[in-house]
Amino acid sequence: MKKGILSVIVATMGIYFVYWFNRGICETIILSSDTTNVSEFSLHTFGNVYKIMTVSIGLLGLYLGIISMKNKKKIAITGIILSIIVIIISFLPLCEYYLRFKTPVNP
Repeated sequence: MKKGILSVIVATMGIYFVYWFNRGICETIILSSDTTNVSEFSLHTFGNVYKIMTVSIGLLGLYLGIISMKNKKKIAITGIILSIIVIIISFLPLCEYYLRFKTPVNP
């Protein structure tokens, strides 16, 4: 597989990983508002591991994009841009944005 296409695939998987993890955290926070059994330690620990994994995925995509750029492939620009987006959104607290737009359901 060409490195430019692989760069785009890796960056897309990184974006999906960010979305999946933030949705999981939001669901955990919503469920923990009803019960107080969720430990803050586990959320904080997994948050640090998540950031390290996401930045690593972004750097891998960036590396593959730069190698493809040296070979004069135009798809490499897309892979580089997506990888930079993955690295940036790994540090944003997207869960707060999800919770802001979540309307409470009255039982």
